[in-house]
Amino acid sequence: MNDYTQGRELAQEVLNESHNANYDLMLRFLILTSYLLEKDEINGEKELLSFVSYYRNRVQGSKINRNHWPLRGLSKVINKDDTSFRTRFIL
Repeated sequence: MNDYTQGRELAQEVLNESHNANYDLMLRFLILTSYLLEKDEINGEKELLSFVSYYRNRVQGSKINRNHWPLRGLSKVINKDDTSFRTRFIL
């Protein structure tokens, strides 16, 4: 099991117990990001569609900002040289 798989499993466990729209959104984004950074385009695309659907239907008015979660570390990983343009654009 690699770090991305383990991270997704942990995020999914927390997501199953969460009742907070902001945390749910962050966890779903982390799951999506893990697939795309792992270069798993099939599951990444499925997760992207799920994320967008969730965002449109359930999170109206919710917004993640720097007070909830500083994104600097994740931004550095996303902008690495070996991350495809498509992945950087989506994220």
